[in-house]
Amino acid sequence: MWAPHFKIEKKDREKLVRGIVTLALNYAPHSRGWITLDWHNFDSYLMCVIDHMSMYGMPDGQPSHWTAGRDGFVPNWDVTDLQTEIDRKKEKPRGYCTRYIQIWLLVVSSFGEPSSWMEMTDEVRLASFISPFDKIFLLSSFPHEVVELRAAQL
Repeated sequence: MWAPHFKIEKKDREKLVRGIVTLALNYAPHSRGWITLDWHNFDSYLMCVIDHMSMYGMPDGQPSHWTAGRDGFVPNWDVTDLQTEIDRKKEKPRGYCTRYIQIWLLVVSSFGEPSSWMEMTDEVRLASFISPFDKIFLLSSFPHEVVELRAAQL
C-alpha cells in the first residue's frame, strides 16, 4: 500500500523498483508463508513512499504475481481516444458570440490515484489532431506538464 501522501513521478520509478525488489529478496517468505513489512523494515526513502507491504510465498512450482493496493499500471495516451475527446468539443466554437483571433482547447488529464494517469508518448506528441480549434493543449498528469498538440484545421 502506498503512503497516502506519496505522488510517484517517472524519475522515481527505478529507485522505487530497486527498493521494492531489495525488500522482496531480503524478506521473501517460505512456501505458503506470509509476511507484512512496515516502516520498521524500510530504508529512509521507502518510509516516505510505502505504508506497508505484504508478501505471500507461493507454493513450490507456482508462478508468483504482484499486485498493489490503490494502484495499477500507467496506460499511455491513445491517439484515437484523444481525437475522440477533441471531437466532443468541436461544436463549442460555433457558440461563441464574438470572433476571437484564436480559439484554444485545453484537454485536462484525469488526476488522482496513479491508475487514473495517462502517460505521454512520442506517438501522441507527433500526431496531428483534426479540430476547429487553432491550438490544442493537453494538461498531462504523467508527466505533469502542458503539451501543445499538433492541430490540423477541419
